[in-house]
Formats: sequence, C-alpha cells, structure tokens
Amino acid sequence: CAKPAPGLGRRAARELGLDLAASYMVGDKDVDVLFGLNLGATPVLVLTGYGRAAAARLEALGVRPAHAAAGILEAADWIAGRGGA
Repeated sequence: CAKPAPGLGRRAARELGLDLAASYMVGDKDVDVLFGLNLGATPVLVLTGYGRAAAARLEALGVRPAHAAAGILEAADWIAGRGGA
C-alpha cells in the first residue's frame, strides 16, 4: 500500500489514536495532497522541492490543497493559526 492509498495511514492513525479529521498532511508532492484527501486529513502543499510542479499537476486534475505554503515554516504557521498543532 503506497500513497495516495490511505490504508497504512489509517492503520497508523488507528494504532496511535489520531483523529484524521483534525490532522494535516504536509508535503511537496501531488501524491501527498491526494493522500491527505484520501485520509480525510487537511492537505497542505509546500511549494519548495517538487511543490511547484505538483501544484501544476493538481490544478490540471482540478484538485486543490487546503493551503499552498511558500515553505515549511509558512505551512506550520498556517496550521497553528487554525488551532492545529
């Protein structure tokens, strides 16, 4: 089972007692965003690394992350501002 399939993520959440609806998936690849959506988590795309190319691929698919951040610190600030940890 590999991203974006949610199987291992759901198993980990169950074993760790995580609430996926209150969780975030942060990454720089389109599969990270799709994985977050498939999990029921809030997907955040980081535009560094592969992020800009991933944003273009996601747009072509009609898929939007909840937020696109310039970098990991901006992503963390956005999550913290929403009451996330």
